Amino acid sequence: MKGNGSLELLEQEIRHRQRVDSIFGKFNVEDKTDIVMDYTCLKASIEHFKSICNEMSDYSLKYIRKLAIACETISSEDIKKAFLAACQ
Repeated sequence: MKGNGSLELLEQEIRHRQRVDSIFGKFNVEDKTDIVMDYTCLKASIEHFKSICNEMSDYSLKYIRKLAIACETISSEDIKKAFLAACQ
């Protein structure tokens, strides 16, 4: 039945979004308007997320800003440790 396949895909997407929300929910950073971009840290952090959590998707992109803000106060290695703790 097509309906069951669609329901399964929807359930997978919901689980994926809940997992991504849970991972980034552990980053306690305040949202702000002025971000000093550390592109080296941001790029490394995105790569850490992709390699450790295997969760990069269109939905995950909504958290790039949160990573950019985190890069202002902590190193990409500390972000990597956070992903290791959250994803394994």
